[in-house]
Amino acid sequence: VCAQPESSTRSETPTANSTASPTPNATPTATPTPILSETPAATPTPAATPTTKQDETGERMRAVTRAYNNGLAAIKKNNLSQAAAYLERAVKLAPDDALSQMLLGYTYLLQNRNDDALKNLNAAQALNPQLDARSHAQVQNYIGLALWNKNEYSNALGSYQRAVALDSNYSDARYNLAFALLARGRESEAIPHFTKLVAQNPDDAALQDGLGQAYEGAKNWRKAVESYRRAAALDGKKSDYALHLGTALLRSEPDANDGARLDSAASFLRRALVLDAKNAPAYFQLGALLLQKRRWNEAQKILAQGVALAPNDFNATFNLALAYDMGSRFDDALKTYARADILQPNDASIANNVGRIFLKRNKPDEAIAQFQKALRNDGDSVDARNNMALALTQKNDLAGAATQWRTVISIAARQARALPAAGSTSEKPADKTRRSELTTRLASARAALAENYLKSGAYADAAQQLRDLIKQNPNDLAARINLGLALYNTREYDGALKTYDAILARDAKNAVAHNNRGVVLEAMKDKVAALAAYKRALELQPDYTDAKNNRDRLLATTAVS
Repeated sequence: VCAQPESSTRSETPTANSTASPTPNATPTATPTPILSETPAATPTPAATPTTKQDETGERMRAVTRAYNNGLAAIKKNNLSQAAAYLERAVKLAPDDALSQMLLGYTYLLQNRNDDALKNLNAAQALNPQLDARSHAQVQNYIGLALWNKNEYSNALGSYQRAVALDSNYSDARYNLAFALLARGRESEAIPHFTKLVAQNPDDAALQDGLGQAYEGAKNWRKAVESYRRAAALDGKKSDYALHLGTALLRSEPDANDGARLDSAASFLRRALVLDAKNAPAYFQLGALLLQKRRWNEAQKILAQGVALAPNDFNATFNLALAYDMGSRFDDALKTYARADILQPNDASIANNVGRIFLKRNKPDEAIAQFQKALRNDGDSVDARNNMALALTQKNDLAGAATQWRTVISIAARQARALPAAGSTSEKPADKTRRSELTTRLASARAALAENYLKSGAYADAAQQLRDLIKQNPNDLAARINLGLALYNTREYDGALKTYDAILARDAKNAVAHNNRGVVLEAMKDKVAALAAYKRALELQPDYTDAKNNRDRLLATTAVS
């Protein structure tokens, strides 16, 4: 009797690193050049007074006024050294003059003398009763800029917030606050500030881009794309605006017109490269997109250009190695994975993919060493465990392979349970995608484990895995064929016959099912029905050797015709 199983073919699983599509590092600076948008008025010269003791005070105040106004004029001419000299004189003559302290602090800020700036700005702040609300807000804004330059981000944010609280119409402070919140990963808090700024300045491309980044950080892809489109339309010569739009389109959730979305993303990423041939993030994003579209050769060329510009970028180097790997340029892939391993040692994805290449080259021992390395760094890597099982199978270690596949099933099931319930309000599109991936992994591992059990003669265990697989995917006919084989070998002939009948109800022209059904019928002593089954298999597939041998053997040994 020759009942041939139609076992699922197992293939090595590559790992696309979870960070293989990096967000472009092109966030606008949160410390734009300070703008004295409302220049303090020149201090009026006091009227002449009689020559008395008060005359000395009057002359001193006139000297302060001259120094202040000369300093202000020098600032407007961008002669900061001269401005500092005049204003230092003003502060020396009148250390209790808040405006002079503020303007000197501002001048030091423009000179990047942040500690000196803070000394004078804090002195002005201490004299705040002399300042009106706008000037008080300006002092807080400048303090924020100096603190940000010193990497004291939390304190800087507090100063920006106080400036806006003091004067809600102070756009400079709100601008700094919005970009500072964005830079600190507090995108949701930045959105209302960008929204107000954009309403006041709808043609400011930088603000539109900043709002897009804030929406992107908040995962509101629709609004992010809208803002990026406006920024790119307002300034078509800015490479980063095209980059951000292309990246947002690439990373946004798939929609009904997915192909068009990716094509549009590619168009903007290519535009970014036309505008700036050295925009490394644009190469990285376009390369990731080409990988997604399985255009290996193009991905190799684009990613190689990006890596040449930024050789220390791990994600780009990994993606280049993956492009070589999937394009079967294995020597180049191994060299590039080695560079990626230097950049990020002990990465499980690298070890898994290197192991795959060894497995393809029929070097199971080297492959196993790599898969073990991957699992030391990520014991929950279902890719590495699946590939480890394949390598062990190649060495005919069926028990070891079975252990790995059982672990894959356990991990995938646990990770699936941890996702939000299907159809729940908390389920996101990314959860659906992950659930689909895990479901596929479960099916693949169960099919492989069942095949392993069939090879080792553990037919009852095979039957259990196949039942679970069929429950997961009722239309998996290969699993049903193998279930029939497992039941046949445990002499559960009625169950095997029902299994093959169920297959033929779905696919009446399945030659393997007809042949295997004949084998079961023959075991049940129904030789007439068995011969009819073999003949039907040959009608459907005339070159089916197993069915021909079964028919000829049965005809030769019996009187059945």
